[in-house]
Amino acid sequence: MKNFEIVESYLAKKYPNKPYAIREGNRCVWVSMGLVELYFTVNNGTITDIQVD
Repeated sequence: MKNFEIVESYLAKKYPNKPYAIREGNRCVWVSMGLVELYFTVNNGTITDIQVD
């Protein structure tokens, strides 16, 4: 699975009814969810860090 797909799978389980926009960035996957920005770091097919801004 690609990093993008790994994060989409996580969001589908964790926040099934929340709308979000997702894009790949500088070695992470960025997710905009309303007023919240989430930055996912994925290494070897596993989410290793989530930063909330």
